Amino acid sequence: MSKEIEEDDRVPRRKLNKQEAIRRLLHTSIRLVMKMEDPFAIHLLVHSADKMLIDIAKKQNKLLRMDW
Repeated sequence: MSKEIEEDDRVPRRKLNKQEAIRRLLHTSIRLVMKMEDPFAIHLLVHSADKMLIDIAKKQNKLLRMDW
């Protein structure tokens, strides 16, 4: 029973603002910590979220309370 797979050539519509991206990065990091997964991958996710927070703060002329 082999069915031919139809190719889907629609362009995916994904809109993600920086704040949503940061939320997802941190959420995934927390899940990985709870599962005791790869510390290097967790570090990269958290570092990316931190960099994006810094970028948003600079753009909005806001001061972050913590500097990791």
